[in-house]
Amino acid sequence: MNIVDLVLHYATINLWMRTRIKVVKRINLFRYSSRLQARKDYFLRHKDNAPDSFKPRITMKDGYALDLVEGLPHLGEVMRDARKILNEEKGVEISVRKPFLMNHLNQSHLERYPSFISMATSDDILAIVANYLGFIPVLSEIALWYSKPGNYGVEKSSQLYHLDNADTSQVKVFVHLDDVLESGGPFTFLGAHDSEAVIKTTKYGKKRNVERLSDEVVYGIVPSSNKIECAFDAGAIAYVDTCKCLHFGSRCLDEGRKILMLQYLSPCRADFRQNNLSKLIKNSDSELRKFALDPTMS
Repeated sequence: MNIVDLVLHYATINLWMRTRIKVVKRINLFRYSSRLQARKDYFLRHKDNAPDSFKPRITMKDGYALDLVEGLPHLGEVMRDARKILNEEKGVEISVRKPFLMNHLNQSHLERYPSFISMATSDDILAIVANYLGFIPVLSEIALWYSKPGNYGVEKSSQLYHLDNADTSQVKVFVHLDDVLESGGPFTFLGAHDSEAVIKTTKYGKKRNVERLSDEVVYGIVPSSNKIECAFDAGAIAYVDTCKCLHFGSRCLDEGRKILMLQYLSPCRADFRQNNLSKLIKNSDSELRKFALDPTMS
């Protein structure tokens, strides 16, 4: 984070969540509008010039899409490499507030196991995400999550319904590495329409202590039957706009959950975090892959 970002960060840190997102988004749109426009232009050109390879197999509606076909390129390699890392190497806790969730992937893994980047920057995924966002996205993060089993009793942090605050809209792709049962803490979310009803009723993110919501509060506004539980077989994939869809995960009771997470954002994101995956770009990479890995391209 440079000095300008640092000053802006501290200038906005005391704003309510939803207000902070809007303010920072406007700042970054002003600073990086040329980057976003270049991605919109490239998306339209690429879609027209490569209609077969860049046609999305599925479409995100109401903020999400589910792909249960297991047809992604590199999926077999990714699942093999992910299981090897999970079995052989120690993970790192996401934060002290989330002792139940560990990340096993770091920069060196991405260099040693190219399957992760190859899948994350494939036409198949980028076409779905770009079609939803309207531009070629920035691949901001790749994480290999293991949610530890346990009898937590009282949910906390991301085990409660919440929205991500990295932007006004983003796509997270969740790749199931093993079968996930209902007792295995499946990623659970509401569609964008239902989420908006909850957000308006609770004034989510516009007042203190309304950034984590209990099931009782949420299901008092929308029926619990409307929730979508990602209790799927290994190889299944969920595409979710976690900035618009209220969600939770890691309520694991009987067994742990193993998920690969890919995060796609605008170059004008609503926070001041920096992308570091551009270090993985090679001279031989396609222009599309460079756009996905380098947020500064314009």
